[in-house]
Formats: sequence, C-alpha cells, structure tokens
Amino acid sequence: MGTIRLFIGGDLCLCGPVKGDILTADADLRIINLEGPVTGARRKTLAKPGVYGNLRQHNDIEKIMTRDRWDVALLANNHITDFGQEGLEDTLSFLDKRGIAHLGAGIGFENAYRPLIIEKNGVKVGLVNGAEGQIGCMKNAESAYGYAWLLHTEMTKTIARLRAECDLVIVLSHAGLEFFDLPLPEWREIYRSFIDAGADAVVATHTHVVQGRETYKGKPIYYSLGNFFFNLPSANDPEWFSGMGVTLTFDAERRTVNSEENFFSFDNDRMVLQPSFAARFAERSALLSEERKKEYLTRVNDHCGDLWRTRYRPPLSFGPLSLLKKIRRMIINRSMKDGGLLLYNFMTTESHRFAIERALRRDLFDESA
Repeated sequence: MGTIRLFIGGDLCLCGPVKGDILTADADLRIINLEGPVTGARRKTLAKPGVYGNLRQHNDIEKIMTRDRWDVALLANNHITDFGQEGLEDTLSFLDKRGIAHLGAGIGFENAYRPLIIEKNGVKVGLVNGAEGQIGCMKNAESAYGYAWLLHTEMTKTIARLRAECDLVIVLSHAGLEFFDLPLPEWREIYRSFIDAGADAVVATHTHVVQGRETYKGKPIYYSLGNFFFNLPSANDPEWFSGMGVTLTFDAERRTVNSEENFFSFDNDRMVLQPSFAARFAERSALLSEERKKEYLTRVNDHCGDLWRTRYRPPLSFGPLSLLKKIRRMIINRSMKDGGLLLYNFMTTESHRFAIERALRRDLFDESA
C-alpha cells in the first residue's frame, strides 16, 4: 500500500476564450467539476432565465482539459443538461476520446449513478458524485438521461459498497445556497451522514463562493470550493473571480487523509495565487465550530429571511400590484414559462426549500434553530 495525492478544483466553465494559463497542483489525480456541456448542440432543454441562462463550454476547453492533464471530470451539476441529451452525449464522447474519466451523469439511470474506481500507487480510490435536485436531475429510472441526485438512497448504498471495496472513498457534491459563504445546517447533517456511511472525505462545489471546512470524526468536509475558473461576462459578485483548490493526501498504511488548500483569483488572462485569502477561509471555518454555533445560526437564519423577503416571496405573491409586475416581467422576458420554471426550481432544489422552510419557521413559529 502506498500514498496518493488528489487535487480537486471547483466549478470550471469557459464562457469565452482563455488567454493565459490555468493553475493546477502536483498530484496523482486531478479532479474538476465540468460546469456545462462540451457541445455544439443548438436545442436547449429549457431556455433558462436569469444571469446564467444555458451554459456550454467554449472551444478552449479542449486545451484546458488536455494541456493541464485533468484526469477526472465531475458531471453532476445543474448545467450539464442545458443542451439536452445531445449535449450530454457530446460531452461524454469528448471526454472518452481524450481518455478523461467521468462520473455523475449519463444516459440511463445506471450510468448516471455509477461510481468511479481508480487504482493508482497501490491505492484503490472510490469516487461518488451527485448534485441537489434541479433541472436535469435523474431522480428515478424513468428519465432517459441526466445527473445523479445527491439525496437518492442509492448514494449511501454506493458509499457503503465502496467502503468495502476501496482504500479511499470520496464524495463529491454539487449543492448549497449560491453566493452565501456559510453552509446550511441541513447540508452539514447530510454530509456528515456520508462520512457515517463510509466516506473518508466530502468535497462540495456550486455556491460560487468559498465556504468553510470542518473535521467530522477525523474526516475533512469542504462545503464549497467556489469557482475554479468561470469567466462569465455578466458576473458581478466580487467573490465570483476567486476560489480554492484542495489537495488530499491519503496514506494507505496509516489510513490518514491530510488536506491542504490553495487560494487564487482569476480573469480571462491568468490565475494568480492569493495566500491572503486563507484568513477569510479560516474565519468561515471557525464559524462552524460548536463554540460559535449561535453566531453561525443567526447568520444563516438572517440570510434565509432576507432571501424569503427579496427572492422567494415576491414571485409567489398575488396582490394587484405584484400581478402587474408579473405581467410586465412576462412581456419583457417574452416567456410565460419563466414563472413556472422559477417555482419549479424553488420546489425541487433542496437548498431553496431548506431556506424557505427556515425563514417561515422563524416568521410563523418564532423558531431560530
């Protein structure tokens, strides 16, 4: 038995050309979340409203994935099916032709939920990849294609099976409240349950900002790595253009997992290491401690309350003034589907549902936990 180093990056989406280099770390396996299909398909699953719309990778993804030697692409995310089954099939073909392993999405239930097992340096590594329920999520075998649902019972079964077969088991998640620097308590409980099921580490993406980490039963949980490289022209959040990568070093003989973080910022031209960002990460991690639990919960519940008032409640209101606003929005967007799509997103995406429930519990029942 030996030692293996795995480098894991956050969300990678090339919305335009990349002029400079993208940083990677020295590792035996390099793993990245491919946030959007590699396709020339024209037909969209749905015309998504909002800042992101339907995403696909720019042609420069070819040189990034091959030149920087990414070994594994994570496909369980809310944009991988933005261009339907054709877009997903094109992505799978792109990766297969270049010898890049992948997991988390596929054609058919079995392929979408199949874990990835890689043996290197005498160490057998088992990877599991899933995302919370958004458009494209394959919650049952009735769907022809899609990505693996993080909360499907198959997930914990797979983790337990891999625990018996592999030396190292890692769960790679795509979930959380976007643009919020703390994980919801619900996700903390879920990720801890993955550790209880047999995982040695949980590493998450999706929120577009870096969240903290904690150690549970001696195992690391990273709640969000933020963006790895995501040059979206319309992005205006200051943290959008920064992120982190994590290197996990597993010693098979000692059965230990050590982790180290690299912090960076990026633009179209280059990525720059930013060691000073470590202090921000440390503070967010400290808020997850038992000693600061009250402060953490207050921040979470305040944020959920703000989201309820500014984002969730307005589209669900039916007063005369709000109805006029809805009609105006429909005319501007030229789509009667937007309201239904927004409601569907609120209902099916766990992070939104958790946040709405927290806000309503506090407002209606004066609950703050």
